[in-house]
Amino acid sequence: MKLLHRGKFLQGEADVSLSTINFKENDKIIVMGGKNAMADDAGFKMLMQYEKHNLSNLQKTYDVNLKDVADLERGFLEKPKQVEMGKKLEKKVKFFNEEAERHLETLDGMNIITDATPDNQAKRNREKRKTLINGIQTLLNQNDALLRRLEQYMSILNGDILE
Repeated sequence: MKLLHRGKFLQGEADVSLSTINFKENDKIIVMGGKNAMADDAGFKMLMQYEKHNLSNLQKTYDVNLKDVADLERGFLEKPKQVEMGKKLEKKVKFFNEEAERHLETLDGMNIITDATPDNQAKRNREKRKTLINGIQTLLNQNDALLRRLEQYMSILNGDILE
């Protein structure tokens, strides 16, 4: 941490009094490079690590499922293989829902606030968790739409619905 006073950096040990470095009443000081206590909070770090290691993979899984359904809808495969591929994709899409629900439960169960957590940091941790949960819920909604799209395509393939 550096202190800027009258255009100069203040030098000295932490226990030196301000009067010895010509600091007077009503003088202003600029503090630079202070430690960001909010970034060091254990609960916030836990949320950031969870997002980095788990939720980015969730988005990738959804993107793969979306691409696979789009490829199936193009109809390049023969009908029996399309039906087989559709069943496999339906399992993958439903498994994605289960996986996302597990992530929601894990986030809900995380202890991100302790007795020592300051109020502003506790609020920040809750907001971060809410952001992560909203992201997962958005993916779940998109995945539900993808599942309906796949089920409708499978109904067309099986002859239940005419195109």
